[in-house]
Amino acid sequence: MYRYLILIFILFSVKAYSQSAGYSQSVLNQIYTNSAFSGSKDCPRVYLSFRSKYVSCNRLYENIYVSYDQHLRFLKSDISFYYQSDLQGTVFHNQDLGLNIAKGFKLTRKSILKLAAGIQYLNFSLNTDNISTPDMIDSYYGFVNKSLQHFPNVNQHNISASASVLFYTKTFFGGIHIKNIIEPKVETDNTAILRYRNYLIQSGYTIALNATNDLDGLFYLQPNIFTEFNAVSGVMQYGIYFNKKLVLGGLWLKQNFSGEFESFVILVGFFQKKFKFAYSCDVSIANLSGKRFDIHEISLSYQLNCKERKKRYEAIKAPGF
Repeated sequence: MYRYLILIFILFSVKAYSQSAGYSQSVLNQIYTNSAFSGSKDCPRVYLSFRSKYVSCNRLYENIYVSYDQHLRFLKSDISFYYQSDLQGTVFHNQDLGLNIAKGFKLTRKSILKLAAGIQYLNFSLNTDNISTPDMIDSYYGFVNKSLQHFPNVNQHNISASASVLFYTKTFFGGIHIKNIIEPKVETDNTAILRYRNYLIQSGYTIALNATNDLDGLFYLQPNIFTEFNAVSGVMQYGIYFNKKLVLGGLWLKQNFSGEFESFVILVGFFQKKFKFAYSCDVSIANLSGKRFDIHEISLSYQLNCKERKKRYEAIKAPGF
């Protein structure tokens, strides 16, 4: 059935639009959320995440995201690299490789404005080898015949750009990140795949729950909101994230721009000074796949050691996640 749906999609669509990955752990995946978060920990940091959507449907969508960021003292700027892989079944595969440069400007003694710009290398591949067509169907044995129809494989490369703005204090952050500013288009004999310009808007406020009201303590929560949208679709995620001693957690509600609630996200994990692990599950409200617990995401981040450094003139800690 799955292969047949893919067939209909390719044969009868005039245009096909690549969709966003829709990561649930936006609060932890900082470089994806806003590239101006690059270097927010000063020391080098590595982040990895894996997301599987519709597990019951042979893991129809799979996403991998890897990023590295740090502060460059000799440039007085921050830098980040990332790789993203979006696999839709065995047919569509989007790969992004990006480089971001960010620069912070001190507005007041307690607030920072950061600007970031990036370049993206985009690769799109279409593998038609696993596509089934109606003439392959035998009324008794199913998909056993050899198809007389031919759909060419596609492997195309594009360049695009991104830009970000981020304002933050020790307790508040708000920003916007724009990806695919140059909207690349891939043309085949049957489809036109357009990588729409993506907008990500985020904001949050951190509340200390320690007796000393100190954000450097081990207990705080953060109400936040994340929105990702393009010309044809969008989703809003709002809820709360918290840290308590070595435990982290969160609960968010996802709502599309049509006003429909898609799912709520449950996140649990643990952290130490340099290490953080988290698992999240989207509990479906729309129940599109027939399963409630069909979207899973795990992430791992690690902060590397760095040399002793002089205090940066704009060194105000971003709100902690």
